[in-house]
Amino acid sequence: MTCRYLIPVVVIAFSSAALTAGAEIPEGSHTITERAASADLRHFPDVPPTYSSMSILFNAIAGMDVVDGAELACFTPGGVIGGATVIEGDPPWGMAAWPDDEFTEDVVEGFHDGEAIRLLYWDPVNDWELEMSAEFLQGGGLVFHPNDFIVINVTLSLDDKDPAQPLEFSLIGVYPNPFNSTARIEYSLQRRADVHLTVYDLVGRKVAGLIDANLTAGRHFATLNGDLLQSGIYLVALESENRREVMKALLIK
Repeated sequence: MTCRYLIPVVVIAFSSAALTAGAEIPEGSHTITERAASADLRHFPDVPPTYSSMSILFNAIAGMDVVDGAELACFTPGGVIGGATVIEGDPPWGMAAWPDDEFTEDVVEGFHDGEAIRLLYWDPVNDWELEMSAEFLQGGGLVFHPNDFIVINVTLSLDDKDPAQPLEFSLIGVYPNPFNSTARIEYSLQRRADVHLTVYDLVGRKVAGLIDANLTAGRHFATLNGDLLQSGIYLVALESENRREVMKALLIK
């Protein structure tokens, strides 16, 4: 028997603001919904539209309770974010996955045709990024094709979120590295603390301040936008409670 699903299409509007992840809720903004409504507090950065997007409709999410203000995002195999949206209300939730702009050869903004899609869910309660596995109601795979449309049920993976697993202060990585547009910086904290995540050039000049906030224990992510930087090697420094870790990041334009 063949089943057909008639599900309304959700239209998503995106802004092109460059955003940094990991900021705390400011004084006077107390709820998850208020946090999600504030553009500069989005966990995953907004993705500027290019052309011929692929539509992804999330029919249901299993694995944990879904709350308003949670976020969904899709990434290329190289770690470039290709689409993101905030969960509000009941399902289904829609997200557009955007292709790379073929007219900007030195910058990768999104997916190439045939690339695999990685789905992530951000849980604002625990500040967790969770992998998602998909069951297809329409469409046959997590592969990007312009103008395609898929409908999926997803399950969140909690395998690496064991509360008993010890946390540590660590600058985990820069992805991708080298990068030619934006890079995601992953780091972890052993306990709540004041955190500074800063980018310097090789002569020690500060070129970007990514995080300056009091953050909870756990894994965190930030975005380094290289649009205003020159090609070269930069030093990413994570500092907290008299501890410091530094990692090199190579920008190629």
